[in-house]
Amino acid sequence: MMKLAALLYCTDLDRHRFNTLRRREQLPIIKGSADDADSRQSNYSLDDAFRLRLFLDLIGQGETENASITPTDACNIVVNVMMMERSKGQPHPLDMLVKEELWAGVVVFEEGHFLDQGEILRFSQWYGGALPDVHKKVGQVISHTGRSTRAVRVVLANATRAANFVRQKAVALGISEAYDLYEEWPD
Repeated sequence: MMKLAALLYCTDLDRHRFNTLRRREQLPIIKGSADDADSRQSNYSLDDAFRLRLFLDLIGQGETENASITPTDACNIVVNVMMMERSKGQPHPLDMLVKEELWAGVVVFEEGHFLDQGEILRFSQWYGGALPDVHKKVGQVISHTGRSTRAVRVVLANATRAANFVRQKAVALGISEAYDLYEEWPD
């Protein structure tokens, strides 16, 4: 477990931005009232740091002109993709040194035709997995829903990069939890 200062260091986030996101309930690690958040001042885990770093990568931290999703949507993506992957028995990105990069995000679809007078339906699917498999996931959704469905937008962040970023920062701080994650110590 780590204090808030260590969490912020491991995620490369400043306290002001953290507090703003917390007040807006836009953190993938804290749900509920501000009282609940305040009780966590010294009880953050590497998983909390990983989720926060992945969230920041999804919203494009510091890249507001390039942001493609809102903090609220990114928060939901991180929480849902991590629950989905864990329910499938997938190892956590922090638990392994992955040879193939894992990605997390969402694919937004549209069903219907613009030329028809009918309504266009938009829906999304969470995604967690290897980058080449995104195309396969899009194809599965289209074949299941019909030819009038097409992908509109794909928003992904590199979960492996987020895990490695947090792990390296935690090792630099001497956080014992981070040392336990290495199967082999890097040079």
